Amino acid sequence: MDLNTLGYLAGVIDGEGYIGIEKTKPNKNQRQINPRYMPNICVVNTNKKLIDFLQKKWGGSIQQRNRNGKWMKNYYKTCWRWRLNQGRIVEFLTAIRPYMIVKIEQADLLLKYYQERMKPIRGTFQGRHGVKEYPPEEMEFREKIYKEIKKLNHYDPQRLNEETPTNKMEGDATVQTYEKS
Repeated sequence: MDLNTLGYLAGVIDGEGYIGIEKTKPNKNQRQINPRYMPNICVVNTNKKLIDFLQKKWGGSIQQRNRNGKWMKNYYKTCWRWRLNQGRIVEFLTAIRPYMIVKIEQADLLLKYYQERMKPIRGTFQGRHGVKEYPPEEMEFREKIYKEIKKLNHYDPQRLNEETPTNKMEGDATVQTYEKS
């Protein structure tokens, strides 16, 4: 893939995307002991061309989300969600990482998560949905990465108010600096 496209994709993820880990409780019906941690990347947008482009280039799934529900105003556009689970996340993040700005920390944490998961794990495994008991160190590592990404993704209006941009004119360019308030 050419560098311009990779840079564009990094911008889409930085601006419209989500990089995170979904955590689910253990399913006792399937005899799961530990919670599941499922890394994913997604983009929600009203432009289906963008979503189709992402799926064509990287796979994943697309879901239509009609926002004209009971609590929504009837003037909202239908939006589409592209989601990349597990399979090609490492390849995708490795390709766009050099061009990322905003969500680079989340990308690095997810890559670290995958690097550690590739190491052999000792535990108790019995069948597809049988007992899956991971060592405490493995579960602590997964929970730590999950919490760090969750904290980075958390919207905190107070944090946004800590830095107030000020514009200064210098020649033909506008320079934006940040001062603590």
